[in-house]
Amino acid sequence: MLIVSFCATSYAQNFGWQDHKLIDHFNTDVFDKVREESVYLSDETLEKTLRHITINDKNHHQNIDIKQVWNQQTKEWLNKKKHISATNESINLYFTWSEATKNWVKKREVVRLDDYSKIKTWRNDSYKEHYQRSVKENNTYTVEIAYSLRPESWENHSKGVVVVENDHKITIKQKWNSKIQNWQNTIKVIENESFDREQKTETYVWDKDLNIWRKHRLKVYIFDENGSNSAIVLHNWNEELGAWEKKNRTLFIRDENRLVQVIKQKWVEMPSDLTVDENELLESSELALCNCTFPNPYAFGEKISCHKFLENSNTDIHIFDLNGKEVFTTPFFDSDIYFQLNGDLISGIYFLVIQEDNNVLLREKLVIQD
Repeated sequence: MLIVSFCATSYAQNFGWQDHKLIDHFNTDVFDKVREESVYLSDETLEKTLRHITINDKNHHQNIDIKQVWNQQTKEWLNKKKHISATNESINLYFTWSEATKNWVKKREVVRLDDYSKIKTWRNDSYKEHYQRSVKENNTYTVEIAYSLRPESWENHSKGVVVVENDHKITIKQKWNSKIQNWQNTIKVIENESFDREQKTETYVWDKDLNIWRKHRLKVYIFDENGSNSAIVLHNWNEELGAWEKKNRTLFIRDENRLVQVIKQKWVEMPSDLTVDENELLESSELALCNCTFPNPYAFGEKISCHKFLENSNTDIHIFDLNGKEVFTTPFFDSDIYFQLNGDLISGIYFLVIQEDNNVLLREKLVIQD
């Protein structure tokens, strides 16, 4: 994904990809896996929101997943939900945390039997029981899900049909309409099976009034040279414009092929009444006159190119880490400059800064991946 950043202090930070959420992945001595989520506030500081904890209980052959929320007032993590699953997936237990009793309350139990699953749902001190089964037909790649109150009689619920043709996998999801006693289309997903660095998944929804499929969402999965997912870009379909519009982007930061951070961004459109004319830029003292183009995430050896319109300006390019330490600098004498970053830097988040004397012309976040 190429990023073109314009050095214009009056509007450069008002549109384009804006950081929305940061997700850290790490291990501790107590927990096998921790996923901690924070959101960016208006002043670009981070505020904790959610934490997901995973514990592999090998003695009892089960995995425990706990969801917690951050309390800004008390500055502590509060329990929210818990999921316990057997390693052979024969049983799954779901709990919610009760602040009144300071204990976990069981909400759901799913027991997988030979041909179906028994599901218990708790409300207060009583529970309701029903059953679910899946029927797979390998020849047609069809999966049907049915529900019942007794395992002797089944009622259709949903169905998924998968067809592979011309390097595309097409999945059609349907719901059972008990009134007309027939299946009705709901969602269609088309995935390209043959891809190099990008995989696209298009989602359509069924318009039951016109009996047609309507475009709904496009997901683009971007992979690095090692085959690891480096980014996911989500688009929504604009029916009026007849085009895909950027919605949000997820960047994956890895350290020695281990996922350490996820950055979630949202797309902010340039205002429709904003126009940028080079002649106006040259006459304006409020706008810095340069732009930079670089891939983001950035891999070592790839090119970063910058251009400035005022050739006589005394300009330098700097790259800082999150602690404010300068890790790279180069003078910007000519109107165009091309440079690369070497492998001395570790994967993570940096800031590319262009300065003219003591004035900051551009400050752009740069994500570096090995």
